[in-house]
Amino acid sequence: MKPINEKNRLSQIFSFIFSPLLNRKSIKSKINILILFIEIASLAVFSLISIDIVSKDKLNSLRDRMQTANAKLATDTRNDFENFIIGKLTLIEDDSNFREYADNYDINLLVDTFRKFKETFYRISFLKSNGMEDVIVENGDNVIDKAYTDYSANKYFVSLRDDDQMRYVLTEEFLIAEVPYVQLFYKCLDKYHDVYAYLSVVFKIETIIERIIIQKYEKTGFAFLINSSGTILFHPDKKEIFKKISGNGDEFVKVSKSIMSSEENFVKTELNGLSGYYQYSPVKDFQWFIISVMPIEEFNKPILNIIISSLILVICTVIISLSLISVIMNIIIKPLFNYFHDERYFARQNSQE
Repeated sequence: MKPINEKNRLSQIFSFIFSPLLNRKSIKSKINILILFIEIASLAVFSLISIDIVSKDKLNSLRDRMQTANAKLATDTRNDFENFIIGKLTLIEDDSNFREYADNYDINLLVDTFRKFKETFYRISFLKSNGMEDVIVENGDNVIDKAYTDYSANKYFVSLRDDDQMRYVLTEEFLIAEVPYVQLFYKCLDKYHDVYAYLSVVFKIETIIERIIIQKYEKTGFAFLINSSGTILFHPDKKEIFKKISGNGDEFVKVSKSIMSSEENFVKTELNGLSGYYQYSPVKDFQWFIISVMPIEEFNKPILNIIISSLILVICTVIISLSLISVIMNIIIKPLFNYFHDERYFARQNSQE
């Protein structure tokens, strides 16, 4: 008798398990294939429905999360502005040296006061009531050889001067050494609420947007800041700063119109070459917008994992089903077929005798 090696044994086992499926003429094989097809189709439909449900839930969760985060970032930006900028200006306004300078014009008193705030303000200048700069402290140094600016025709200063209800006004943003800054005019009032002086300060925008800077979504999502004209004031990628947001298609046109109208929205679009889900929200009392973005690739990672898991599940289910069906066919049904075959064979033999 010929010995059976491992290869022959595996071949026999494989043939035993899958022979009912390999015989295309067999009715059993056709039934098995039909059962497998129904099973695979059911699993595929179930997987697609699951992926759709998970995708919608994840998208709704992302939208809610970004809306909540943007609302908090806008509030925090406003609060930081009040604390770090307006709060400092109030201290200057209440400083006795500043008040004395406004009355007696002792420049040394004013310079000493301004120098206390050099960490917050890149530039502080005292303005006369006619809008002419009188004293300038820049980076903590008294600037005496610099031409003073006449703001008497400046639209921002004029709007502040002519409106009794306004205490300050922000100007357009600009760059100093590739860093975005903004200028602010401030109205100083005495205890009778009469104007006795004006201040002009220049400060880094980063001073009041620390929470926007550190905002993250998963691994690659982030937040950035633009103004109402679409100029980027902060972005994690420094090369994007002071560029205009750009894009293609109808969705970008809608985004641009919404920003111009100070509207809030959540959209899937591409801005400056990055495709993703964007939530943009206005900052109250500023001509600024906070934009949070989740890149499409980052958003789709969990969904892709679900798809891969579903495919693995389908493949494993098919393999197990094939094995079980084939085993059942070989163990239960095949002997029955053999029995009836033998019965017919013996019957023919008996009839021939």
